[in-house]
Amino acid sequence: MSSGANYIAAVSMQTFEKQIAINTNNIGNAQTRGYKDYQALIKDIGYQYEKGANNFADNMAEQGIQYGMGSSIASTVRLLTQGQLEGSSSQYDIAINGNGYFQILLSDGTIAYTKDGTFTLDKDRRVVTTEGNPLVPEIIVPQETKSIIIKDNGEVYADVDGQLEPQNITQIQLAVFTNENGLRSVGNNLQVVTDASGEPILGYPGDDGFGRVKQSFYEGSNTNVLKNIMEINTASKIYAFLSKVIQQYGQMQDALNNRI
Repeated sequence: MSSGANYIAAVSMQTFEKQIAINTNNIGNAQTRGYKDYQALIKDIGYQYEKGANNFADNMAEQGIQYGMGSSIASTVRLLTQGQLEGSSSQYDIAINGNGYFQILLSDGTIAYTKDGTFTLDKDRRVVTTEGNPLVPEIIVPQETKSIIIKDNGEVYADVDGQLEPQNITQIQLAVFTNENGLRSVGNNLQVVTDASGEPILGYPGDDGFGRVKQSFYEGSNTNVLKNIMEINTASKIYAFLSKVIQQYGQMQDALNNRI
């Protein structure tokens, strides 16, 4: 494997191309409810070693020459700071103030998890996401309900026409994870469990380690647009410089071949 500047530049260009894509996606989701910024963790790849000109057999402290192999993205991490809670005109919008994810039942029976509490009713009067996937545990709003009331501990009450007092119909349940960054994003503001995330720990809003919920609010994206723009600018400059290194390397090789 080559350890020359040409190889190092080419490998590292791929790294910064991916970083630009990650930052661009963050900016593209600056208005996505419940979105969490992704950050690329860049690490050096590895090194080749050879003895230097001044290394002798009896030199116990020989340093030699180490050739770096460039950089790569080791992983991405989601920045888990909470987004701004924004008011909503819908009684079915729910924000989590603190730790926890809503549980969503997908069509294949998988449970997914989201910070996006933008809900509505389907034809069966179930509380569902905008894609029609029901909240878990299921919430069914009775017929003739004038309004619903959601307390900060997740208790849901229906104010039904003809009844003197609102009736308790269920309680929202949340999920937390030992390693939230282990969740895998699958689109539509949803994440699914992986071995890295561990299995969900379930509880109710306000329980120890769980946030509370807030009706007629939603959590906005935590994307810092300016920070992402600055990172794109820096990565673009590095990418452009590495591209020039490759061009100059080619010119050097041509000059060397012409000498031979």
